[in-house]
Amino acid sequence: MRITAACALLLIAVSALANPSGRLTVLVPINPGVLAGANGTVWHTTLYASNSGDNLVTLDCSSFFDPRPPCPSVPPHSTVAITDIPYSDLKHPGFFQGPLIGLFATTSATPDQVSFSLRVTDSITAPLSAGTEIPLPRPTDFHNATMSLAQVPVNVNKRVRIRVYGLTNGSATVRVVGIESGKELLKTTVDLSGVDTSAPAVPTEIQPIRFPSYAELALPDVFSPATDQGARVEITPNGNLKLWAFASATDNASQQFTIIAPSTFEYVPISLL
Repeated sequence: MRITAACALLLIAVSALANPSGRLTVLVPINPGVLAGANGTVWHTTLYASNSGDNLVTLDCSSFFDPRPPCPSVPPHSTVAITDIPYSDLKHPGFFQGPLIGLFATTSATPDQVSFSLRVTDSITAPLSAGTEIPLPRPTDFHNATMSLAQVPVNVNKRVRIRVYGLTNGSATVRVVGIESGKELLKTTVDLSGVDTSAPAVPTEIQPIRFPSYAELALPDVFSPATDQGARVEITPNGNLKLWAFASATDNASQQFTIIAPSTFEYVPISLL
């Protein structure tokens, strides 16, 4: 049986006590592992899984490999590091991850029992660094609305990449506006691809799982005229696409980088304030 790239995802079920068929998932935007980068950098990305409960939790690499590849288990009240990609055939960075409960586990887990943390560091310029945290959004963080990234550097000292993820294939309009000038510096369309359109809308243990669509855009290190040191990046989905995005700004001298991620808020009843 041919394993598609969609099958290589880690979209794993977690059984909530109140909803045994529910799935607890987060998006892992950057693949774990070691990758050579620009200017001699060597980036190490580690995914940490923590189990705050009293039961052993098994992480499932894929429900579609036979035999099943080895995957880490997280003992009670412990954290394990995932340093290598535990699957194959990814066409881009980004996959959904979660603990496996139900099919192969003997006990249930509460929705808040397992948590993840993703961290990246350059072993050449900062071997002793604790790394930079990469946000791990939930599927509910994907919206069919304009998403803004505030104060993104646009100068010759930084190299900036915008990374856009979607729940379906589609396109989005990226607009870059200068903070100081208020002028539109760039407007372009990016195509997001990667979702297996043959996969079912609801994944099962015997059918392919869809993975996020993805697009990447490198911003110019300076716009002409160079009147702005920072910009606001607006990303608007086209059609019914639901998306999430973040930017990375890497310093050309130190190779250290900053993550610019969106934040969303919820209305709270006045009576609770």
